[in-house]
Amino acid sequence: MKTKQNPITQLSRALRYASHGWRVLPLHSIKDGHCTCGAGESCNRPGKHPLTQHGVRDATTDPDQIRAWWEKWPNANIGMATGPESGIIVIDIDPRNGGHKSLKKLEAELGSLTETVTAKTGGGGQHRIFKSPTFTVKTDTAGKALGAGLDVLSSGSFIVAPASRHISGERYLWLKKLGDKVARPKDLPEKWIAHLKARNAAKPARSDSADNDGMIGEGNRNTSLTSLAGKLWQGGISPDALLAALLAENEKRCKPPLDRSEVEKIAASIAKYPSAKALDQEADLAEQVLKLVLDQHFLGGQHLMYYGDERFWRFDGRKWAPFRRELFENCV
Repeated sequence: MKTKQNPITQLSRALRYASHGWRVLPLHSIKDGHCTCGAGESCNRPGKHPLTQHGVRDATTDPDQIRAWWEKWPNANIGMATGPESGIIVIDIDPRNGGHKSLKKLEAELGSLTETVTAKTGGGGQHRIFKSPTFTVKTDTAGKALGAGLDVLSSGSFIVAPASRHISGERYLWLKKLGDKVARPKDLPEKWIAHLKARNAAKPARSDSADNDGMIGEGNRNTSLTSLAGKLWQGGISPDALLAALLAENEKRCKPPLDRSEVEKIAASIAKYPSAKALDQEADLAEQVLKLVLDQHFLGGQHLMYYGDERFWRFDGRKWAPFRRELFENCV
């Protein structure tokens, strides 16, 4: 007679990852094609941001805490913290931003990456998990250390772990024969370690949004285009002209350019608000903008409350919860 096995759940997966020494935390998931957070379809990090108050700082290997989280949120995506506290760093390969091309170039220079524990992301990329080196590895999500489309994730960062849901409808999955049940993180090759050491020791680049050649690097594209959009919109430009100007700037100066849909999202977000010409110039402009934000996103303030703990609390239709910064970013 066959023994009935327990079903594999998000809780059982989270506990398994914690047993490897990898600290985990619960993340919002995907339901009906959008994020389960209060921002819903407007969320700019669907299924990728924490459910806990302090985010990645709450990550743990404590089984009791993990059970408590997933008993409360059984379908939560699983975040896996990186850095020496978990004993791992991750190279995140994003093919949409040139990750495969950058990897091929680096492997020609430094040699092939060691085969290690690897997950396929919902967006078609990979998370390659390596042992954390003995020296401090800085987190880099701007492609400065390894190149465009290759992020280095260490202290203060986390990945979305299998079998979490992706906004594409796909799940994060372990690669065959490279999953956490059968493989363990390996050391980075010596040349790769030397390369990261050299990048960590290098002086930081210019802090403004443009590189020395006048181009806008990957980590600054969204911020730079949003800033430009705000200036143009306050100058009285039309919505169509605003989008055309951003698309032209994106193609000319951003490397690599953002997807058209991302540029359209920036233009649409800025165009939600009246330009300076549409505001009452004799009234307090800051007060008018504040009223617009409250009216559009918080029912004139009825869904927002400042409490005695010196935090804003937001009502999502079911309960009051501490107001998170990412929700405000979706309002602007």
